[in-house]
Amino acid sequence: MRLEITRQSTDANGIVEHQNIMRPLKSTVVRRLRNLADALEHPRSLSARLHHGSMQLLAVLDRPWFKDLGIRTVLDIGANSGQFAATITAALPDAQVVSFEPIPQCFATLTRRMSYSKNFAAHRVALGDSCGTIDFHMNAFTPSSSCLPMAQSHVNAFPNTRDTQTIEVPIDRLDAVADRLGIVPRVLVKIDVQGYEGPVLSGGERTIREAAAVIIETSFTTLYEGQLLFDPVYRLLTEWGFRYVGSVEQHHRPSDELPLFEDSLFLSRKTLP
Repeated sequence: MRLEITRQSTDANGIVEHQNIMRPLKSTVVRRLRNLADALEHPRSLSARLHHGSMQLLAVLDRPWFKDLGIRTVLDIGANSGQFAATITAALPDAQVVSFEPIPQCFATLTRRMSYSKNFAAHRVALGDSCGTIDFHMNAFTPSSSCLPMAQSHVNAFPNTRDTQTIEVPIDRLDAVADRLGIVPRVLVKIDVQGYEGPVLSGGERTIREAAAVIIETSFTTLYEGQLLFDPVYRLLTEWGFRYVGSVEQHHRPSDELPLFEDSLFLSRKTLP
C-alpha cells in the first residue's frame, strides 16, 4: 500500500487541487543523503563545505599532481573571508597557511572561520610595493575591494559593486613580511587582489621567484584603473621561471558570458617533470 499525504487548495476558478507535500520533502532528504555519502567518500570536501570553501576549486586541486608539488607553506594574499584558506586547508591539511587581508570586517570573519586549523595564521594588512598605509577602496561586495579605483566597466558588468567607500589600511611588502615569517619551502603563492597584482609582484619578487606555484587572478579587460592585464603578468612570471599551465577557475560577464578574468595557475619550471 502506498501512503500519500496531500494538501488541499482551491485555485482562482474554484477548482480543488491536491498537492503531494511528501514529494518536496523526499527530494530534500535524497539530496542530503547524497551530500552525506559524498562527504563520507571524500572527507576533504566535507571540511571545505563546513568552512565556506570552494568546492569547484577543491575539485581542481585535490589531485595527485598537486600533492606531488610538496607544498608546505601557502601565502594567501587577498584572503577576504577565508574562502581560499578553507579550500587549501582541505586540500593540503598539513601545510601552513598564512593569510593577508586588510578589511577589518573580513579579517574578523576569516580568523573566526579558520580557528579550527592549528596550521593557520593571519595578518590584517594589504600587500604591495610599499610599507606604511594606503587608501583602500572597500566595496559593498567585499570580494571586489581593491587598492585601485574600480573602472566603470566593472560596475557595468556587476551592478552590485556600485557602492564603494575609502578606508585607510596598513600595507607592507611581501618580501619584508616573508623575512619576518621564516617561510618553510615549498611555497604556493595565491594572489587575489583585484587589479593590484603589479605592486604585489614587485614587492614580493624574491619570495615569488622561489615559490613552487602561483595562483593569481588575471584580467582580460580593464576592471580597475591602472591594473596589469593577463599578458604582462604572463610575461613577468615566465621571465621569473614559471610556466602557465591553465586556469583553475574562470569568471564571465553575466550579460553575455564573455570571459573577464580567471585564476591563473603557474608552476615553477623546477617543479615540472
